[in-house]
Amino acid sequence: MSRNSRQPLTKMPPSPRIEPTLLRVLTDREGTPFTRDELLESYRALQDEHGRKTRASWQFIDRNLLRLSKAGLLDIQDDCPDQVRRYLFGASKAPPPSTTARPKPATLGVLRKKLQQHRIELLTTIGETEAYDEVCSDLPELQADIQTQYNEARDRSVKLLGRIRALESLIANQDFNAQ
Repeated sequence: MSRNSRQPLTKMPPSPRIEPTLLRVLTDREGTPFTRDELLESYRALQDEHGRKTRASWQFIDRNLLRLSKAGLLDIQDDCPDQVRRYLFGASKAPPPSTTARPKPATLGVLRKKLQQHRIELLTTIGETEAYDEVCSDLPELQADIQTQYNEARDRSVKLLGRIRALESLIANQDFNAQ
């Protein structure tokens, strides 16, 4: 497949990230309605894991209940007789399986190989820009001729750096999911 015939990535709706401690507390309550105070109590019991103090925990829980409700991961049950808002985190509302799927070893190998290739290409491009700088220092009269090539090399290095960061992020996520 040629470089120009690639299909662009389709935008998937963003899946909110859930802090591991909060995710564990929510999955313990999966399918069972709970109140904000019940969730807060369970979360605060795990303070050693997340390190938040009382007020910070309360604020964190409130922010995340709102955020996860808006994202559709929590159902709000308003039909409770005691007028206390209850939430439901169910199996159908769980984060997409891609966050828990184990990567294939071949996938990590391909990603690492691409990362290594991009790093080598970045070093080459950096060397190229340094060579243009050196020539311009030694022969300032060539600066106008070299400027375009220098700018193109710099642009390539910026793009490569973006690719490297993307691959590093993918590899880190794959390594995390493998654990």
